[in-house]
Formats: sequence, structure tokens, C-alpha cells
Amino acid sequence: MIKVCKSEEEFSDLISPLPILASQKYLISKSDDYGWFVSEDFVLPFIIDKKLIFKRMIFTHDTIYLKNNLSIEQEKQFLDEMVEISKRENLCDFINKAQSYTVFKTYPTKSIHAPWGTYEINTTLSEEEILASFNQSHRRSLKKAIKDGVSIKFNIDPKETYELIHQTVTRAGSLACPPYEYFEQSVQNLGKNCLYAGAYKDGVLQTVLTVLFDDNRAYELYGGNIVNSHKGCGQLLKYEAIKYVKKHSKAPTFDLCGARIDVKKDSKYAAIQQYKERYRPTLIEGYAFKVVINPLKTKLFNILVQLYAKKQGTTYVDPIDQLLTGNY
Repeated sequence: MIKVCKSEEEFSDLISPLPILASQKYLISKSDDYGWFVSEDFVLPFIIDKKLIFKRMIFTHDTIYLKNNLSIEQEKQFLDEMVEISKRENLCDFINKAQSYTVFKTYPTKSIHAPWGTYEINTTLSEEEILASFNQSHRRSLKKAIKDGVSIKFNIDPKETYELIHQTVTRAGSLACPPYEYFEQSVQNLGKNCLYAGAYKDGVLQTVLTVLFDDNRAYELYGGNIVNSHKGCGQLLKYEAIKYVKKHSKAPTFDLCGARIDVKKDSKYAAIQQYKERYRPTLIEGYAFKVVINPLKTKLFNILVQLYAKKQGTTYVDPIDQLLTGNY
């Protein structure tokens, strides 16, 4: 049987501490309305994003297994019950695609689902072994940045970080950048487990990335760069961020956060995938899904988002529909 919990203390006897992206400190930085679906076997954290009359549920972590001998079929049963509770208790109008690093082993029966994955870098290797594992072009670019005097700074200002990420996302025609308050609250709530890092050339910020980590995993959540940023800044910044995580945690994995399984060769996503693949990470495959609970409000929400995107000079396609149709 599943219950909906609104505080970690309600189920701390089952698991403590929670992974960082399932923790209350993280959830509250994303939304004032959050919780966890909890059974004796599984935990699944969520936030509710409220816009006008709409409530969409977003998962911030894949299903957390509480026992070693659980099956994927048991997880599917848990997800099916989660959907029924969401409907019965009117928790949301629809369940949107989970955050990009979230890869589920399975999906609810009454869902629309698509293949999804993420890339992982093994941080148990030595710094030298990690660098040697990168593609030659990445290593060459990284070394050029060092030679050209690019410097790396950690724990840079959240506002600087947000502004560059927002500019980058806007340039790409996306609506995916969180508000500034998220960046500010992440630092306040997560402290030493929140890293905002930047690469500078001649005192000018070239590229930034945000990393959240604990002793189980590190996640590169957002990144941004100026137009025509200095060559190698991105590669050097990522390598130094990995070294920072190694020094300040026991995390065995650095997650590059998201991978489309089937990508058109001439799409912009193909270039993103290729860039990530040059770090020679391991691809983890699974699923992403969405669930329509209130069809009318779901349809109306998508229409309004499409109109808003058009006003911003871009287009919006539901992420699961995009994955299924190849419309990218």
C-alpha cells in the first residue's frame, strides 16, 4: 500500500538520508508543493508545478528501491498504484516527463512512454585516468584552454550563473531555464553540495555549469556559455568540476543528465549527444513517461504553452511526444 508523505520524517525509518535530488531540501527549492509516494518497497519523490488553473506533477528522481530483491514488475505495480492515487486524490492534472537525468526502469501501464537514457562518467578512476578516457579532441581543446590562460572559479555568484544559463537557453529557443529563485534557493538549501562553477578568459565569464552532488552521485544539471566562447572552456570546466566532486564527496558517478536513444543525425540534439559521447561515458537506458489524468486541462495547458512559446519566438512540443514522433 502506498501513502503520500509531505515530510521526510514520515518515512525516515525506511530510508535516511535520501539521495540529494529526492531530498526535502532539493524539492523545496523547486516548488512549495512537493512530496513522496512511499510503500514498504519503494519511494518516489515529486513536485507539483502550479500555473494558473493547472497542476502538473514532475518526478525529481527515478523510483528508489528500498530492498535488494525487488523486481521491475513490482516497480510497475507501484507506479500503477501511484497513478491511481494521483487521480483519486486529485493531486495533479497530468504527470509530465521527469527531469532529464531521471531514467525509469519501467513505466505505468496507463502512460505514454518513450525510450530515454543518461550518460555516466566513472569518478572512481583517478584524475589522470578520467582525462585519458576523454576523446582526443576534448583533451586537445582542454589543454588549449589551459595554455591560453583560461581560469576556473568555484562557487560563483548564483545571479551570474542564472543569467548566462538563461541567455543560452533563450538563444536555443527553449523554455527550460528555471527562475532565478531556484538557483538562489539551491545554494541556500544545499550548501556545500551545490556547485556553481565558471570558466573565465581575461576576466570574462565564458561558460558556467551547475552541479548538485552527495556521496552517491553528482549531477550536471544546467550549463550555459556566451556566444563564441573561448575554445576548450566547456571541456576544462567539466573536468575541473569532476575533480571538485572527487575531492569533496565519495560519489562514484558524474551524471551528464539526459540522452535521447534515437537521434536524427542532422538535428541539434545529435550535436549535443556527440559532445557528451566524447567524454566516453556509459549510456544508461530506460524510459521516460507522461500520464494524462485530466484530458481537457492537459490539452488546454499544451495549447497555452504553445501560444506562449510562439510569442517568445520559439515553438513548444511536449517532450514525450517529441521523443515518440522524432520531431526534433
